[in-house]
Amino acid sequence: MKLLAALAVTVATLPAASPTASWAATASLVDAPCTATCQTAADPTCAVAGQDASPAPADASPAVPAPARFELPPGAAANAVARLEPTTKPARTPEDLGGEGRVPGVAPGAWSKPETWETWAKGIAAANSRAGAGAIGGAATDDAVREAAARRARLALLALEQGRSDDAWEHFAATTPEWTAALLPRFLPGVPLQTRAGVGGASGPSEAGVVLSPALPPPSLERVAGRVDRRAMSARDVTIGDTVVSVRVSVEAEGVQVDVRHRSGPATRLALRIPRSPDYDFGDEYVDWYRQETKGVPHVIEVKPGEEEHTLYGRFDARRDVPAASVPTRLPPSLARGGLWLVVANDDPDRELLAAAAAAIGRTGLGFECGLRSPGAPSSGIAGTSVDLSNREERAARLAWLVSAIEHYALGLAGSR
Repeated sequence: MKLLAALAVTVATLPAASPTASWAATASLVDAPCTATCQTAADPTCAVAGQDASPAPADASPAVPAPARFELPPGAAANAVARLEPTTKPARTPEDLGGEGRVPGVAPGAWSKPETWETWAKGIAAANSRAGAGAIGGAATDDAVREAAARRARLALLALEQGRSDDAWEHFAATTPEWTAALLPRFLPGVPLQTRAGVGGASGPSEAGVVLSPALPPPSLERVAGRVDRRAMSARDVTIGDTVVSVRVSVEAEGVQVDVRHRSGPATRLALRIPRSPDYDFGDEYVDWYRQETKGVPHVIEVKPGEEEHTLYGRFDARRDVPAASVPTRLPPSLARGGLWLVVANDDPDRELLAAAAAAIGRTGLGFECGLRSPGAPSSGIAGTSVDLSNREERAARLAWLVSAIEHYALGLAGSR
């Protein structure tokens, strides 16, 4: 019996195809006016932050730097961004996430450390809706709201590091405006660790040569299981030294595309990592439609005044065989009575880490124990639920799926993996 008694593996194959430029074929989110549902940028339903419908007087001097403007697909994340004011100050970043005055983030490879699993488990236990924890927007004290927002912000960053962008955006949308302003630069345009914090959802200026690693856009409201969810997001004013560029990230029918356009200032260099889908591998990656020899690395581009936008593109290969969880409302008896077992060999080099992960999962307060079991080992009493982690190549994806399933059950996230 699979995890949470309701795991259906759905596998589909997307035929390989040649990349096709979609910037010219679709309306640009970067240069287009606000969407039809938002008549002015001051409209609270608009997913554009940092705009004012009334032009400023010619002699006006803004008190703070103008924040970046963002566009996201309609939904909870876009609504959170739309609530930002140009002067919204970011939440204070804890030391373990970068320190005060820095954009928060977790280090690459964080999930390979036992302490990350423990931190995650504590966040789930504290935020578990079934345990009656105070939710943001509910009847709770200011301190409780701030604590809940900080927990969800940390869960958002952990999900982002694990490649679970949909879950990350859901956590992102469940925070406060101060945390929205703090987190957004890590999602869009994807600034690196130790980047200076800004206001209104923007970071401080990055240095030339910065490596940007944007997230995938938030899922659309019209997504259909088993099909590519086409959507896009953009940041108009990304500052690199004295240069301003726009960054647009889109999921197209055949791949993921990132467009960078020079807006003002001198020429500059930057590198971009194409965000990867949890459902598809990339067959090839392209820079300005030239195939690159190496995949999965930041690609360097130089932007200059007056030139056309640069396009980076990752073409989808076959769909990955990743389980999808339909999360039940109640804990299945086999899981509650028999526990959850992570199947891994006794001599596996990661067994100690997985033991720490199992112990942490057991401390989430969801009503079941978790432990390790060797392949083929007999069970005593009720067999429980097993997750096979014996294949090291598939392990990271299966652990991400497991974490996602637990979060969806514990926190009632809207979607399902």
